[in-house]
Amino acid sequence: MSFAEICIALIRDLRAVVRDPNADIMLQSSDNVLFRFHKKQLETHSGAFADSAASAKKDPFVLTEPSEVVDLLLRLMSLRNPPELYHLEFQTLALLADAVEKYDVFHSKTMCRMIMQCVRYHFCERSGTLKDYRNHISHHSVEVLEYAVKHGYAELADNAAYNAIGCKLTDIANKCSPETLKAWVFLFFSVLCSVSDYNGT
Repeated sequence: MSFAEICIALIRDLRAVVRDPNADIMLQSSDNVLFRFHKKQLETHSGAFADSAASAKKDPFVLTEPSEVVDLLLRLMSLRNPPELYHLEFQTLALLADAVEKYDVFHSKTMCRMIMQCVRYHFCERSGTLKDYRNHISHHSVEVLEYAVKHGYAELADNAAYNAIGCKLTDIANKCSPETLKAWVFLFFSVLCSVSDYNGT
């Protein structure tokens, strides 16, 4: 085993990430990675941590999110430039957007909501047209619908729901809460009735 491999193994065993050695609070991800951060920054940027961080003890806050998401979340609350979120895989983005809502990281809510529904375009030189290459609503309509309903984003929920009309009921049932499933079924039958009325059946 090379020296580099030994170092990687030791780091993996340690499962600790130190964002700032002078930080005064520790957070632990669901996969047991430890993060050091500043109480003041948590209190400033997160409504959920405003009270709990002030009374924090030496034991780390145990979070339900994996280390990749916790790292991004803390970077959003740090004094450095925020991370680039447009290039994240959708599942990571969805977990981060949910965490931002859960921990009330207020200044990042709008950004995450916009990226959850984002459509990014590129110019195709061959055809001479603009083409979307990342449209979360059309590609992940069920997950976006669940996020929007859960956090009260009505306009986003409406857009995602219409895109989810063509999804299988089993996909909806497996990925959505009962409240979202109920709303989707209601919309499905409303659209079905509208089509039937239009066709005169």
